[in-house]
Amino acid sequence: LYVNLEPCSHFGKTPPCSGFIVSSGITKIVIGTGDTSEKVAGSGIAFLKNAGCEVITGVLEQECRWINRRFFTFNEKKRPYIILKWAQSSDGFLDYEREKNSGQKPVWITGNAERVLVHRWRAAEQAILAGAGTIRSDDPQVNVRYWAGNDPVRVILSSSGILKKESAVFRINGTNIVFTKNTETDLTNSEIVKLDNSLASACQIADYLHGKEVQSLLIEGGAGVLDHFISEGLWDEARVFTGKSTFTKGVNAPVISGNIIENTFFSGSKLTVILNDKESYT
Repeated sequence: LYVNLEPCSHFGKTPPCSGFIVSSGITKIVIGTGDTSEKVAGSGIAFLKNAGCEVITGVLEQECRWINRRFFTFNEKKRPYIILKWAQSSDGFLDYEREKNSGQKPVWITGNAERVLVHRWRAAEQAILAGAGTIRSDDPQVNVRYWAGNDPVRVILSSSGILKKESAVFRINGTNIVFTKNTETDLTNSEIVKLDNSLASACQIADYLHGKEVQSLLIEGGAGVLDHFISEGLWDEARVFTGKSTFTKGVNAPVISGNIIENTFFSGSKLTVILNDKESYT
């Protein structure tokens, strides 16, 4: 039997995998990487060996850690695996310069293929974060529509808590967690969490979501939210689309540095995937 993660030996939502392996008569198990969580931490391997099984470990270990990077980040760093995502123009802007309260809509930087991919990403993660500015200006649904899968928990960051009840995120089905200084807000369909500081706290958000058993967070916030997580160094992976259009002026895209592991070209954009050097599993 080949597995990328050490089989568990405890009763959780399901019976222990290691016991099932032994009862199935499998006598040789090849394990990519050990489970470092407190509930397992080598006990699954010990159980198999004590049952007389031959156990080989550490096969393609780094590759297996990469496959399970959300799990390892959650258990070792006590926070979700954090993915930043944005699209920028060829001259480095997230959006063109829109007049406040003008009702002007954002310009799509990417095409249909990229949008389908983003919804695939959303379906793969447990939570999505957007800032109040994005909710007010774009009124996004922040859910999965162009791909099969469950909607992640929507995390909304609003210092003032002043958001329209008519916003799409409060009208459609799904779970919202709103981080705000204003706990008197009467937003519907939402869990309200008081921010510890007057400024947004990336660490507080990450810690709270860890307590909620959220293993991964996709951040689709505006420039302010993205810059905050980048400045705190609290990110693991960035997925950046660069389109062919130019805006000349507008909202500056974040500046980020790290280990580029992928460049994928679409008909109208390039996708660059960047890993935080300090958090990389490769």
